[in-house]
Amino acid sequence: MWAAIDRLPTFERLRLSLFDEENGDGHDVKGKKVVDVTKLLAPERHMFIEKLIKHIENDNLQLLQKLRKRTDKVGVQLPTVEVRYKNLRVEAECEVVHGKPLPTLWNSLQSMLSVSISTVTNN
Repeated sequence: MWAAIDRLPTFERLRLSLFDEENGDGHDVKGKKVVDVTKLLAPERHMFIEKLIKHIENDNLQLLQKLRKRTDKVGVQLPTVEVRYKNLRVEAECEVVHGKPLPTLWNSLQSMLSVSISTVTNN
C-alpha cells in the first residue's frame, strides 16, 4: 500500500496516510487502510496526533544513539566549543550574619589565614 502511495504526485501523497484498521469495539485489527488526513474529523485528528507523538522521547533517543554509533564507528571527532570571557564581572547577593564581616575576598582571605595561624600555634 505504501508503495502505491509513494507513486502518487507529491500533493496527493502529502495528504494520505496509513491507519491501523479498527473493528467496532475500538481494538486494532491487523491491517492498514489509506486515509486522507485533510478529511479527518476532530476526534480522529486527535487520535492521529496522539499516535504520532506517543513515543517521541524514545524516537529522539534512538536517533541520537544511532548518530553516536555512526560517528564512533567512523572515528569522526565532533566539533567543540570553547568559551572565553573578557572583562567579566560577577555580582552576588550575600546575607550578612550579625557579628561577621562582609564576605569579600579580602575578609575571606583574612579569616582563612587567622584559622590556619591559630591551628599552627595550638599544635
